Amino acid sequence: MLKSITLKNVRCFDNRLFEFEDGVNLIVGQNGSGKTTLIESVALFSLGKFLSASRDAFVVSSNAQGATVEIDVEGATDVRVSILPSGEKAVLAGANRLSLSRLVGFIRLILFNPQTIDLVFGPPQIRRRELDLVLCQKDPQFLKLLLEYRHVVRQRNNLLKRLSKSLSKRDELGFWDDLVVEKGLEIYLKRNELVKFLNAQLSEFHRHLVGRESELMIAYRESCDYDRFAQELAARCDEDIRLGQTSVGVHRDDFDFVEKQFLLKNGASRGEQRMAAIAFKIATKEFFNDSNSAPILLLDDVFSELDDQRRESVASFLGHLQTLISATDEKVVPESLKKKAKLIKI
Repeated sequence: MLKSITLKNVRCFDNRLFEFEDGVNLIVGQNGSGKTTLIESVALFSLGKFLSASRDAFVVSSNAQGATVEIDVEGATDVRVSILPSGEKAVLAGANRLSLSRLVGFIRLILFNPQTIDLVFGPPQIRRRELDLVLCQKDPQFLKLLLEYRHVVRQRNNLLKRLSKSLSKRDELGFWDDLVVEKGLEIYLKRNELVKFLNAQLSEFHRHLVGRESELMIAYRESCDYDRFAQELAARCDEDIRLGQTSVGVHRDDFDFVEKQFLLKNGASRGEQRMAAIAFKIATKEFFNDSNSAPILLLDDVFSELDDQRRESVASFLGHLQTLISATDEKVVPESLKKKAKLIKI
């Protein structure tokens, strides 16, 4: 459980402590009051970055020498993140300095925000990142695997660029090809396992949200035949040298939201796309059910974009986990949540 968070020199907050209850916490304030900053500061300890800042330096208050975000999680050492105006970050647990990668999945959370709909029609990297973040939170070793794969692909790409200029020998590719295949297959199998789990849940959650029968599923799109990954990588060697980049692998995969063979990104209404993305998020919540550490639900200005029926449908899934909800007007939050919520006014 997240007990509290302290923000010092973070955007509009000079020095502010927020305390939370193990249940629903309703954060209310006008636009620009800092609601999203508070939500993103919590998310920092799972995502490793501030979502709306292109550079972490931009969250440091004007004229401040640096910013600090500190959280108190039940049963864990207090952790704080210091951010310099240059954007350099340091992570400390007590007196011990931790690697930045330790922030990813330090707390488990599921974030719903206005950009959640991008899961349906946004670029492929958003969907890949979503799957990988869920897996990183469930298994810290997956993050290590993901970082290793990215390193290997970068090294292979560097070699491809040298080969295009005749600065290296072609037989040097074999070493990196083997590692791309080894690490990539591990990631593919983990993602595939997650997709199968989500597809077993999606249609039921979606049916409850939209009030009709549903056959919603996600269709994983492989960039190659992974049963022949090594052969396909070798077959594309000339093209990869010409492009200077690795053209197949899990860094090129994608998935689509599909219902009755219809791709939702190709014509579903914004409302339909939004409910599909929310159903996906709710399904990921179930993925953590067999874990000792339950996820925290963060809902940043989500209810304002839903009608009354959809608000109640979403609210029905939120009762038993610690939940942080931000809203400009508390009237948009269903009564079933408000009556048991701790009110935090900004």
